Amino acid sequence: MRLRKQDLQELELDRLANLTDQDLEKWVQNQQLQNYSTWLLPQLVSVFGQWQLKSCGKTTLLYNCKNDFNEAAGDLLDCVVVY
Repeated sequence: MRLRKQDLQELELDRLANLTDQDLEKWVQNQQLQNYSTWLLPQLVSVFGQWQLKSCGKTTLLYNCKNDFNEAAGDLLDCVVVY
């Protein structure tokens, strides 16, 4: 992957939604996404800022992760924050 601009859409998160946790972690390490935290993390957080809160965390996730992009954003946030 080669980033042309500092935009979350460049990562094509829809393609990442079906990766296992281990595969996603390898992908994050290979792409060295931890180096992009100055712009990547705020953009990921903005995705969650558009979510509607529900009665509990599980219900909130199920309600808001209706598409691959939102699902992958959540998974990616876990990986990027860890590294």
